[in-house]
Amino acid sequence: MNTSRTTTTSSRSPWRDSAAQYWSASETQSPRVSPTSPATSSSPSTTPECGLWIPNTEIAAGWDRAHPVEHTRLVHQAITDTDVVFARLVRLLKHWRDRHSDPLYSWNIKALALECITTPMPLSRGLQVFFTHAARELDRRLTPDPADVAGPIQPNLPRDQAVTRLRRARDIVTEALTEQAAGRHASAQQKLHWLLPDVIEAADANTTLREMVRSTAAATTAPQTRAWAP
Repeated sequence: MNTSRTTTTSSRSPWRDSAAQYWSASETQSPRVSPTSPATSSSPSTTPECGLWIPNTEIAAGWDRAHPVEHTRLVHQAITDTDVVFARLVRLLKHWRDRHSDPLYSWNIKALALECITTPMPLSRGLQVFFTHAARELDRRLTPDPADVAGPIQPNLPRDQAVTRLRRARDIVTEALTEQAAGRHASAQQKLHWLLPDVIEAADANTTLREMVRSTAAATTAPQTRAWAP
């Protein structure tokens, strides 16, 4: 008896059955930001006007300025405002990051998401919104600290390389949504599998092929219209 797992393709959205697993307590981990030196000395005895000086032995100044309490508040507020979509989407984005050259640190993902994921939405739409926003904004500038205390957030890869990966992800999600809207669910699933291989199963190859054949046949047999007809 063959007990191997058989991958099947469903006409349902590939997001529907597994969305709840993407939120964990790790959504409030400490951020990674660019160093900002204390204004007084290399060993400040007081906190800045906003936030804290965090010891950092990896930089010459010895301190990072940050506001972890405000960061946590902003993330929790976003989770509430989006009916937990923010947290689930961040988990998906971390899966994407881990399989696509690790272009962004977790805090960079969260900071960019805070700018654009502000209301409840389907996860697939949320990915499109995030990648579109992140590619545009990171191409324009480094991501500012949401608490407006620390310096800009550095990506893990050179900025142009991170932007290239964000644009590619944006295009893949857009293509997947187009396929799904056209009823080609297996094709949409396969594109999402490329984006999130640890989350979305590969589509059945035969089903994907049948969709392509039907789509080609429909395009071939579509009635021709005259451009000048009234």
